Amino acid sequence: NMASPNYEKPRVSSDTTHTARVVPMYSLTSGITQKQLRFLVSQVINLASGVEDWLPMDLRERADVMPLCEAIKIIHFPENDVDIKHARRRLAFDELFILQLRAEMIRQSLKRQIAPQIIFQENKIKDFVAKLPFSLTDSQKMSAWEIIKDLQKDQPMNRLLQGDVGSGKTVVGAMCAYDAVLNNYQVILMAPTEILASQHYESFVNLFGNTNVKIALYTRSKTELNFNSDIADYMSLPAKKKYIGGKTKKGEINIIVGTHALLSEKVEFKKLGFVIVDEQQRFGVEQRHIIREKSGNASIMPHFLSMTATPIPRSFALTIYGDLDISIIKGLPPGRKVIKTRLVAGFNRQKAYDFIRAQVKIGRQIFVVCPLIDNLENMEAALQSG
Repeated sequence: NMASPNYEKPRVSSDTTHTARVVPMYSLTSGITQKQLRFLVSQVINLASGVEDWLPMDLRERADVMPLCEAIKIIHFPENDVDIKHARRRLAFDELFILQLRAEMIRQSLKRQIAPQIIFQENKIKDFVAKLPFSLTDSQKMSAWEIIKDLQKDQPMNRLLQGDVGSGKTVVGAMCAYDAVLNNYQVILMAPTEILASQHYESFVNLFGNTNVKIALYTRSKTELNFNSDIADYMSLPAKKKYIGGKTKKGEINIIVGTHALLSEKVEFKKLGFVIVDEQQRFGVEQRHIIREKSGNASIMPHFLSMTATPIPRSFALTIYGDLDISIIKGLPPGRKVIKTRLVAGFNRQKAYDFIRAQVKIGRQIFVVCPLIDNLENMEAALQSG
């Protein structure tokens, strides 16, 4: 027997479309079959000859890619694997070229902006580092120095700080933030979630415990300050936000940690010089414009530092984040244990529970992350206890 055979009536006047050749497989929607879509594309594919190639001839020759019209035809109806390879090479080159072109446009646009020159306060920064309860790694020192050098320029820094979880990105950001504060500039640290923002706030409060740096936490549902203030427990959240907003506008708060509520709500600064964005919360033209309007001087563009724990190979990062300079923290600080990840098959579930019980008995803690948060109809998420 033949299961779901494909067949096609032979035509003397033209090649086959669905059989006896390499055929395209499209992403379909309801009511459309591969044959129908293939037939429709075959009726219009010759129009690709009229597509104007936006790459000049000399650039195509340097990149060793075929003309765009040929690539479009061949990617739909190739004769062989070699055709597919060349067509994909041209189309992939176009995508990467546009990404790089956009990144270079952003880079050149930033070079035309004016940024505050944050002078390296060497002695005070060394004193700050000396009082830390741990020693910085060489990689942390190198990354911090790359950032500090950028902060001294009158062009806006646009840098990505990459490092694994626990590699010490936060303390590097804190050192550079302290340098900005010592130059009488304010700093924003922005995180994607309220939980992460709260964690950063607590980390900064601990790191700056021996200084006079005034820090505030500002999210949609929470506010905090690390210094004595006129905020009372009975005050409403809007009242607390208004108070912090007023202090920030007067320049009486040095570092404000929060979420994107800092962009959407009425928070203005007296002298903003440095913005740290955690976990690849990318800042486009619109976000930069908002920040600049809030900065206290619309003619000055603050320096930007993005931090991420996502392991991105340098070559790939340069492709996707071509507008960013990259600093990488390699390795973990001394004494930091390696994180081990294990996948447990269903039939070993009881072994996993036994392991959890053993860890709890010796005084360690366990937390469980469930993928389902809200109860949905006909769906149940339950943690089974052994």
